[in-house]
Amino acid sequence: MRKKLLILAKLLVTSGLIYMLLQQVDMAEMWLQVSGMSGWSVLAAFLTLFLQPLMAALRWQHILASQTIELTWWRTFRLVFIGIFFNQALPSSVGGDAVRGYYLTRQGVSLAKSVISVLLDRFFGLAGLIILALFAWPLFVGKVDDAMAVSGMTLIIALAVSGIIVLLLLDRLPTRLQHWRMVRGATALARESRSLFFSLSPGLGLLALSVLVHMISVAALWFLAKGMGLNAGWVELLVILPVVTLFMTLPVSIAGWGVREGVMVVGLGYMGVAAEGALALSLLYGILL
Repeated sequence: MRKKLLILAKLLVTSGLIYMLLQQVDMAEMWLQVSGMSGWSVLAAFLTLFLQPLMAALRWQHILASQTIELTWWRTFRLVFIGIFFNQALPSSVGGDAVRGYYLTRQGVSLAKSVISVLLDRFFGLAGLIILALFAWPLFVGKVDDAMAVSGMTLIIALAVSGIIVLLLLDRLPTRLQHWRMVRGATALARESRSLFFSLSPGLGLLALSVLVHMISVAALWFLAKGMGLNAGWVELLVILPVVTLFMTLPVSIAGWGVREGVMVVGLGYMGVAAEGALALSLLYGILL
């Protein structure tokens, strides 16, 4: 019953946020912007987004190899795509990770190794996002005059960086806590994460792939924004995407819908993009995903 109520709550949050946003925009203006788009811009965005699972599969394959798990790139790519599908279909933006881990165990990999490999992949995805956010922060400060918005952005990045540091140091927990299964799992994850994160190979390559995966999203958004004639260039989209993605990881809506749209409207609004255009951009991006 608790699970059903949680799903219902997320559904209400998702539909409520989207309904609230639609009430605050001029629907006719939004439709005008979407209907006037070039089909080539939509196709370019779609093909660009298709590069993401290719890069994500390559990153995960390197992580699997570090765990002595031999999996062909094609099989890894298939599992990544399965995970992406369930990220959209389940009431959480990370639900596909559990499905990926399950299918990996079906390949004969132990449960412990499956869980660690999936969590390491998620860790490097988040690390790449934070690197992008740190790069975008001075650009955000230069673009936005609102002190509250700048403080909020700074706080979000600081919390994300703190989270990464805490995760890397989880194995430093007192030994008296090691009898708990969850603590033992966290300890193993911390050791593996630190070992890869501070290595030149494959650590540096994994971080580069992670940044590239997020830059692909920026490129897809740029194609859509240009197709709609929005005043949103590379800098604006690079600034807002890390914040949008970080908020989407919060398990409060169905696959991040509603949350993504709200953050996109507020964030791009600070940079002079009308709410109609920002909402249409976010909805189109979600549909392409």
